[in-house]
Amino acid sequence: MWLNLVQPEDLVIHCGDVTWKAKTLASDLTVLPGRKVLVRGNHDNESLSWYMRNGFDFACDSFVFKKVLFTHAPANELPGIALLNVHGHLHGNGHRLEGYEPKPFQRLLALEKTKYCPVSFDKFVGNLGSIDLV
Repeated sequence: MWLNLVQPEDLVIHCGDVTWKAKTLASDLTVLPGRKVLVRGNHDNESLSWYMRNGFDFACDSFVFKKVLFTHAPANELPGIALLNVHGHLHGNGHRLEGYEPKPFQRLLALEKTKYCPVSFDKFVGNLGSIDLV
């Protein structure tokens, strides 16, 4: 599916957990098109530079793109320039953070719910109504 959906110039953002029990998806990503960004997850224990040497164009712990804060775990608050938090830690499979109550500005991007296929940024955040994401 990735090959059908992603062009070489596309930006692909992964919200973490590309490493699980000493297995990594990073090396598999080197052959896939797109500029790949990793927001490191709790299972991604290598250094940021390790991920950039192994399949990602950039790796970080969080960043803001088009007024959206990308994190692995849900953010408790937004920096002043962000309107939405996209996160991946909860996986959509019943995994929960102790005491976590979803906030209106949080949106879970669970690859388990997308059949592990990339989703369009505009389609994923596009239903924010009048919020200007540009």
